[in-house]
Amino acid sequence: YTKDKKFWLGTNGLPAYIPTYNFVDGFWLGAKLNMGVKLSESTQISFIPSVYYTTARKTVVGKGELILDYAPRRLGRFVLSGGSLSTDYNGESGESTLINAVASAFFAENNVKYYNKRFLTISNDIEIANSLLLSTSFSWQKRSMLDNHIQHSWFNKSGKSNVPNAPQFNPMPDNELLLASVALEYTPAHYYRMVRGKKVYQESAYPTFSLNYDRAFPLKSSSSSPSYHLFQLSARQSINWGVFNTLNWSINGGMFWNEKEMQFPDFKQISSTKFPITERTFDSGFSLLNNYTLATNSRWAQANLSWYAPRLLLKFLPFLKKRNLDEALHLRSFVTFDRSPYSEFGYSIGFLKLARVGVFVGFDNLKYHSVGVSVSIPLSMLTRE
Repeated sequence: YTKDKKFWLGTNGLPAYIPTYNFVDGFWLGAKLNMGVKLSESTQISFIPSVYYTTARKTVVGKGELILDYAPRRLGRFVLSGGSLSTDYNGESGESTLINAVASAFFAENNVKYYNKRFLTISNDIEIANSLLLSTSFSWQKRSMLDNHIQHSWFNKSGKSNVPNAPQFNPMPDNELLLASVALEYTPAHYYRMVRGKKVYQESAYPTFSLNYDRAFPLKSSSSSPSYHLFQLSARQSINWGVFNTLNWSINGGMFWNEKEMQFPDFKQISSTKFPITERTFDSGFSLLNNYTLATNSRWAQANLSWYAPRLLLKFLPFLKKRNLDEALHLRSFVTFDRSPYSEFGYSIGFLKLARVGVFVGFDNLKYHSVGVSVSIPLSMLTRE
């Protein structure tokens, strides 16, 4: 920082120099910078470039973000971004790159699959009324499939091909996407106060509702260009009652229509993984299905319910009674037009949401599907500002 704090330049620490490893790219070696200027008490511009060399694919990837923060009382933010990246087919809710890097290197479990994306995106967020956030974006993307450039883990175990393990997947031709998105998020009676120039919300007794509409426009200049409409509606809430009891619930549903030449990255993707360690919390997603299994391009509905309590089962044991742990029950369910309903019921014990161990049982159309153990270590929560 300069003495007057109006200019700054920094890096994001050691993980920013080698942020990931996967069977398609190998290691990413490079740097990510953060620089900016404060124009006034309410306005600042940031530029965040990142450039990496991929040791196995032997190419350069990276992106740049130009961010204008304005109207802090209305959460105003304008972002211009672009670049070329290896991107997860499940860009919406996929497993973390850190978990996939460890699983690939040591166990050859390369469950995250990548395609190449060149893109340019313009987006803007603004609170148009108290607790009513409007988000808009317009994006161009050029996408193509990628192959593994590494075939074995560090212990010489053979990895899987870079193809999503899903019945809905078809080989993706080179294609161009032109996408416009509009989203509204609203929490009734959600009030705030300003702390060090930032807007800090107070808890609300009401759910948060979200509505999203996407429109993909066909490009006549491209041999393959998706076209579709997508509508989504969701709600979520965290309810505290009694002594340390918490009920977290969320629902979402939506539909596609007039879809033409849709590609797998355009599908609605649902969080799921069979790898026993995940960075996601147990409040969403599924623990007994392969990544991409529940992807859909039709209609869907999903519900998640978690009840956290100081004592439910194992905490009655004498050697655990005084431990600083809590217990939880989880229920997740997903239904779509083109497959039977799938549900998971589970029990977990751990320290809040920071580290938990759970046992889950899956049911496909109310018939037993599988059982498994999952460990949740959401490291991203520990580094969040």
